[in-house]
Amino acid sequence: MTPANPRLPLISPIQFQNAHHTRPAADWIRAVYPLYLQDLTRYEPRLYTLDARGQWQPDYLYWWLDERNGLPLVVECQGRRAGFVLLNTTPLYRNLRAELKFSEFFIANEFRRNGLGSAVVARLAEIYGGVWEVEAIGANLPAVRFWQGFIEKRGSLLEQTESEAHFNWVFEIISTPSLRA
Repeated sequence: MTPANPRLPLISPIQFQNAHHTRPAADWIRAVYPLYLQDLTRYEPRLYTLDARGQWQPDYLYWWLDERNGLPLVVECQGRRAGFVLLNTTPLYRNLRAELKFSEFFIANEFRRNGLGSAVVARLAEIYGGVWEVEAIGANLPAVRFWQGFIEKRGSLLEQTESEAHFNWVFEIISTPSLRA
Protein backbone atom coordinates (compact mmCIF):
# COMPACT_ATOMS: atom_id res chain seq x y z
CA MET A 1 0.00 0.00 0.00
CA THR A 2 1.41 3.38 -1.00
CA PRO A 3 0.98 6.19 1.52
CA ALA A 4 -0.83 9.37 0.47
CA ASN A 5 2.16 11.54 1.39
CA PRO A 6 5.07 11.02 -1.03
CA ARG A 7 7.44 12.80 1.39
CA LEU A 8 7.22 9.89 3.83
CA PRO A 9 7.55 6.63 1.91
CA LEU A 10 6.77 4.15 4.70
CA ILE A 11 5.62 4.30 8.28
CA SER A 12 8.30 2.74 10.41
CA PRO A 13 7.85 1.65 13.99
CA ILE A 14 6.66 4.49 16.15
CA GLN A 15 8.51 5.41 19.29
CA PHE A 16 7.63 7.79 22.10
CA GLN A 17 9.91 9.93 24.23
CA ASN A 18 8.56 11.04 27.59
CA ALA A 19 9.31 14.76 27.84
CA HIS A 20 9.41 14.44 31.62
CA HIS A 21 12.47 12.21 31.28
CA THR A 22 14.48 13.88 28.52
CA ARG A 23 15.17 17.59 28.25
CA PRO A 24 15.60 17.47 24.44
CA ALA A 25 12.07 16.05 24.12
CA ALA A 26 10.65 18.80 26.36
CA ASP A 27 12.58 21.44 24.40
CA TRP A 28 11.22 20.04 21.13
CA ILE A 29 7.64 20.27 22.39
CA ARG A 30 8.30 23.86 23.51
CA ALA A 31 9.62 24.67 20.02
CA VAL A 32 6.69 23.21 18.03
CA TYR A 33 3.85 23.97 20.45
CA PRO A 34 3.22 27.37 18.78
CA LEU A 35 2.67 25.54 15.46
CA TYR A 36 0.04 23.40 17.16
CA LEU A 37 -1.70 26.47 18.59
CA GLN A 38 -1.62 28.10 15.15
CA ASP A 39 -3.41 25.00 13.79
CA LEU A 40 -6.04 25.15 16.54
CA THR A 41 -6.83 28.81 16.00
CA ARG A 42 -7.73 28.07 12.38
CA TYR A 43 -10.79 26.30 13.77
CA GLU A 44 -11.45 28.32 16.93
CA PRO A 45 -9.84 31.79 16.65
CA ARG A 46 -10.86 32.87 20.16
CA LEU A 47 -9.20 29.90 21.87
CA TYR A 48 -5.72 31.46 21.86
CA THR A 49 -4.44 34.92 20.95
CA LEU A 50 -1.01 36.41 20.34
CA ASP A 51 0.14 38.90 22.95
CA ALA A 52 2.32 41.99 22.35
CA ARG A 53 5.47 39.80 22.48
CA GLY A 54 4.13 37.36 19.88
CA GLN A 55 3.49 34.64 22.49
CA TRP A 56 0.29 32.59 22.42
CA GLN A 57 -2.00 33.16 25.40
CA PRO A 58 -3.17 31.50 27.50
CA ASP A 59 -0.07 29.35 27.87
CA TYR A 60 -0.74 25.93 29.40
CA LEU A 61 2.46 24.25 28.28
CA TYR A 62 4.09 24.75 31.70
CA TRP A 63 1.31 22.54 33.16
CA TRP A 64 2.02 19.72 30.72
CA LEU A 65 5.75 19.80 31.34
CA ASP A 66 5.30 19.62 35.13
CA GLU A 67 5.85 16.00 36.23
CA ARG A 68 2.88 16.13 38.63
CA ASN A 69 0.48 16.56 35.76
CA GLY A 70 -0.12 14.97 32.38
CA LEU A 71 2.12 12.82 30.25
CA PRO A 72 3.86 14.69 27.38
CA LEU A 73 5.12 12.33 24.68
CA VAL A 74 7.16 13.16 21.60
CA VAL A 75 6.28 10.98 18.59
CA GLU A 76 9.22 9.63 16.61
CA CYS A 77 8.96 8.02 13.18
CA GLN A 78 11.83 7.01 10.91
CA GLY A 79 14.28 8.34 13.48
CA ARG A 80 12.77 11.83 13.35
CA ARG A 81 10.53 13.73 15.72
CA ALA A 82 7.16 13.98 14.01
CA GLY A 83 4.72 15.27 16.62
CA PHE A 84 3.55 15.12 20.19
CA VAL A 85 0.73 13.80 22.34
CA LEU A 86 -0.29 15.31 25.67
CA LEU A 87 -2.18 12.78 27.77
CA ASN A 88 -4.04 13.81 30.89
CA THR A 89 -3.70 11.02 33.44
CA THR A 90 -4.77 13.12 36.44
CA PRO A 91 -8.42 13.51 37.49
CA LEU A 92 -8.21 17.24 36.72
CA TYR A 93 -9.90 18.43 33.55
CA ARG A 94 -11.24 15.06 32.45
CA ASN A 95 -14.40 13.01 32.68
CA LEU A 96 -14.24 10.91 35.85
CA ARG A 97 -15.27 7.79 33.90
CA ALA A 98 -12.11 8.08 31.83
CA GLU A 99 -8.71 6.83 32.94
CA LEU A 100 -6.92 8.99 30.41
CA LYS A 101 -7.77 12.06 28.36
CA PHE A 102 -6.17 12.40 24.96
CA SER A 103 -5.87 16.15 25.44
CA GLU A 104 -3.57 17.49 22.72
CA PHE A 105 -2.36 15.77 19.54
CA PHE A 106 -0.04 17.28 16.95
CA ILE A 107 1.60 15.77 13.87
CA ALA A 108 3.93 18.06 11.88
CA ASN A 109 2.72 18.90 8.37
CA GLU A 110 5.35 16.86 6.55
CA PHE A 111 4.21 13.71 8.39
CA ARG A 112 0.46 14.18 7.87
CA ARG A 113 -1.93 12.37 5.52
CA ASN A 114 -0.07 9.07 5.47
CA GLY A 115 -1.56 7.13 8.36
CA LEU A 116 0.93 8.21 11.01
CA GLY A 117 -1.74 9.78 13.25
CA SER A 118 -3.81 6.59 13.13
CA ALA A 119 -0.73 4.49 13.84
CA VAL A 120 0.20 6.68 16.82
CA VAL A 121 -3.26 6.40 18.37
CA ALA A 122 -3.41 2.64 17.71
CA ARG A 123 -0.01 2.17 19.38
CA LEU A 124 -1.09 4.21 22.41
CA ALA A 125 -4.27 2.12 22.59
CA GLU A 126 -2.07 -0.99 22.80
CA ILE A 127 0.08 0.55 25.53
CA TYR A 128 -2.62 2.17 27.68
CA GLY A 129 -5.98 0.61 26.78
CA GLY A 130 -8.77 1.33 29.23
CA VAL A 131 -11.34 4.12 29.07
CA TRP A 132 -10.34 7.27 27.20
CA GLU A 133 -11.80 10.72 26.78
CA VAL A 134 -11.23 12.76 23.63
CA GLU A 135 -12.47 16.21 22.70
CA ALA A 136 -12.36 17.93 19.31
CA ILE A 137 -13.26 21.42 18.17
CA GLY A 138 -16.51 21.11 16.22
CA ALA A 139 -15.20 23.13 13.26
CA ASN A 140 -12.11 20.90 13.01
CA LEU A 141 -13.83 18.37 10.75
CA PRO A 142 -10.63 16.40 10.00
CA ALA A 143 -10.16 15.80 13.75
CA VAL A 144 -13.84 14.99 14.30
CA ARG A 145 -13.81 12.45 11.44
CA PHE A 146 -10.48 11.01 12.64
CA TRP A 147 -11.75 10.35 16.16
CA GLN A 148 -15.16 9.09 15.02
CA GLY A 149 -13.39 6.61 12.72
CA PHE A 150 -11.01 5.47 15.44
CA ILE A 151 -13.81 4.99 17.96
CA GLU A 152 -15.84 3.02 15.41
CA LYS A 153 -12.91 0.67 14.76
CA ARG A 154 -11.23 0.44 18.18
CA GLY A 155 -13.65 1.74 20.78
CA SER A 156 -16.88 1.02 22.56
CA LEU A 157 -18.63 4.37 22.95
CA LEU A 158 -19.74 5.04 26.53
CA GLU A 159 -20.71 8.69 26.30
CA GLN A 160 -20.90 11.38 23.62
CA THR A 161 -21.71 15.05 23.95
CA GLU A 162 -21.93 17.51 21.09
CA SER A 163 -22.27 21.23 20.88
CA GLU A 164 -21.66 23.63 18.06
CA ALA A 165 -18.21 24.29 19.49
CA HIS A 166 -17.03 20.83 20.60
CA PHE A 167 -17.43 17.08 20.33
CA ASN A 168 -16.55 15.01 23.38
CA TRP A 169 -16.35 11.21 23.51
CA VAL A 170 -15.71 8.77 26.34
CA PHE A 171 -15.01 5.27 25.10
CA GLU A 172 -13.40 2.02 26.09
CA ILE A 173 -10.56 0.72 23.96
CA ILE A 174 -11.31 -2.63 22.32
CA SER A 175 -8.20 -4.79 22.36
CA THR A 176 -8.55 -5.93 18.75
CA PRO A 177 -9.72 -3.74 15.90
CA SER A 178 -13.33 -4.17 14.88
CA LEU A 179 -14.17 -5.84 11.59
CA ARG A 180 -16.74 -3.10 10.92
CA ALA A 181 -16.18 -1.32 7.60
